[in-house]
Amino acid sequence: MGRSQLLCIQTVLKIVMEAGNCLAEHWGAVLALLSKLDYLYNIRSTKMEHSPLLLRQAELLFPHLEHAQIDKIFNSSVRLDAEAILQFIVQLIALSDQELSAERPRLFAVQRLVEMTDLNMHRIKIIWSRIWTLIKEHFNKVPSRTHTHF
Repeated sequence: MGRSQLLCIQTVLKIVMEAGNCLAEHWGAVLALLSKLDYLYNIRSTKMEHSPLLLRQAELLFPHLEHAQIDKIFNSSVRLDAEAILQFIVQLIALSDQELSAERPRLFAVQRLVEMTDLNMHRIKIIWSRIWTLIKEHFNKVPSRTHTHF
């Protein structure tokens, strides 16, 4: 991973923290990046069996980036306005669908949806009910998926 790629990732993370309300459907790309960063972090921290290239990328990335930055972005969802949180949830559900449909399913987005549910329960009733309608529909579909990799 080159210096310019690292700088790009750090810049995206900074923009997300400062302008999350303006991302709209672009939350999808940001959430996919966060999922990939989490994946690389897990490779590095658990020394999972992976290609030397992925392990090298993880080793180069995480001295310059803390995993807590990923958590910080999700925790800051409580500061998103009504439209932004709905877009955030829609895009997180889409990512969850992709991750669960993969050959080797991941639970990153599902886990984050559970966390977002808890963090954003305090919202006014009309916004919370819209969030819950989206999330509960997805949660109802998740257990019906049949995977042997979990």
